[in-house]
Amino acid sequence: MTDNDKPKNFKISEGVRKSWEDPTVRERRRQRHGVSVLGNGVSIGEYTSLYQAFKALGLPEKKHIPFRNKLKQASSLPFYDGDNIYAFTIIPPLKK
Repeated sequence: MTDNDKPKNFKISEGVRKSWEDPTVRERRRQRHGVSVLGNGVSIGEYTSLYQAFKALGLPEKKHIPFRNKLKQASSLPFYDGDNIYAFTIIPPLKK
């Protein structure tokens, strides 16, 4: 198989696969965190993942990945949805 026959994302996929061999990268990717949510200053609850929180709150699920990346760096961030403000805070993993 030549390089032209391989899918366009082959090199990216190969790089990601190889990056899992790094123990530091592997450990960070395996970490799971829950989130605590305040809605307009009132406690809404805790969720096993940011995705589950977005889904339960009716927030746009397609925006959870970019927001999750920022939230992991900051540990606490607001998410604006119209007139509503949701304050997300990373917490230790919750038991499912």
